[in-house]
Amino acid sequence: ILYNINVMESSEGTFLYRHPAVEKLKSAGKELGLPKAGLRLRLGLAALMGVMHGRGEVGVSGEDNLIEAAKRAKEEGRGLVIVSSHESGLDVPTASYLASLVGKTSIGIASTNGDWIKEGVGGFNPEPIQYVLTGRENFIPVPYKWTDRKNKKPVPFTEDDYKEAVERVKDGEILVMAGFSDHESVEHRKIGSAAAHIALEAGVEILP
Repeated sequence: ILYNINVMESSEGTFLYRHPAVEKLKSAGKELGLPKAGLRLRLGLAALMGVMHGRGEVGVSGEDNLIEAAKRAKEEGRGLVIVSSHESGLDVPTASYLASLVGKTSIGIASTNGDWIKEGVGGFNPEPIQYVLTGRENFIPVPYKWTDRKNKKPVPFTEDDYKEAVERVKDGEILVMAGFSDHESVEHRKIGSAAAHIALEAGVEILP
């Protein structure tokens, strides 16, 4: 598995939990002294990385870009927005894990992920379990709706949908969101604009 935060020379592949980039990000987080990500989120993401990546080798690149962006954000007294791809279920959680090593992190998710019962179409949805375990306050819903029991699609949003996200980023949080979803369950798979709107409204840097 090759995972890129950004386009840079790739570090040597190794198990994620002992990757040099992970240690570098942890050290940077301590040095910057930024507010820490919630304990439940940190533990949950670390455990998830073990399940998702297993003992396979992982290549990480772009860690210096994240560290430098975090430094600039601290100087400005604000947070930043990280935009991840979403070609698989690995992308957003991995970006979120790496971001959480640096500072307090929140994660944008499809609002439908938080539905115990799939609104409008019926059926039980087990996804909210993971958010309960890792702290629902660490997740920011992006407006989606169910089209049937297996599929969902993004819906138009207003500024009111993102007031909380904007305020949290202004207060110094790192927000991780998918800029594009290529998952087969998502209809109308186009590049999203939510992350850009939030970054512009909050006046913070956006990091791909």
